[in-house]
Amino acid sequence: MDLSLSAIRAARRYPGCVERKEVNKLLFHVRRLVDATGAELEHHWTQCAALADALLAQPSTPPERELRARVAELRTSCDARALPGGYVMLVRELESASRRGAQAAPTSAREPSDVERVAALLRGRALVVIGGLPRPEHARSLEEAFDLSEAVWLLSREHNPDLTALEPPIARADVALVLLLIRWIRHALNDVAALCEKHGKPMARIPGGYNPESLAPQILAQCGKRLGA
Repeated sequence: MDLSLSAIRAARRYPGCVERKEVNKLLFHVRRLVDATGAELEHHWTQCAALADALLAQPSTPPERELRARVAELRTSCDARALPGGYVMLVRELESASRRGAQAAPTSAREPSDVERVAALLRGRALVVIGGLPRPEHARSLEEAFDLSEAVWLLSREHNPDLTALEPPIARADVALVLLLIRWIRHALNDVAALCEKHGKPMARIPGGYNPESLAPQILAQCGKRLGA
């Protein structure tokens, strides 16, 4: 879904909708421009450019013009791969837009679902899935359900996995969790677990389906404490 300034305005009235999630995504990538390096830094520049383009393509109201100006400066800086001069103000504007939506959220006595609890732990971060057949629609479903910046779904051979190809995504600083679909990659379980421990990433072994409702209880049971639950 496109990020839009009008959508930010709507998020203030209807907090929790996907548009405010997109603001948080941009804020996450902008913050990572300061300390990321190499391929990781290039990834964050690319994400910033795409999000900025989507935002600038939308109309804005007077209260949103300061944010629009800061994002326009960011978009120029994306091509030059240099932090914008108004970096601090950009971060403040994005934080302000996110806070306004959060503060307007109605209170509720309802207990959060397992999916919502996982989303609270993973919000704005990335997830790596290993095994099965990667499909864009499956990755998008996880991104939306768990409020992720990205779901990285890796295809790996069951009997002879290429660990050299698996390690860079697992090692990414923004990756919070690794899911190993053991139905399709059972024989590599110990090798992948060792990679996750090497890079300090919690790993959940998933024996069944990979829809968010099935994954959430497994994630909480196996990795909840390490994720901060």
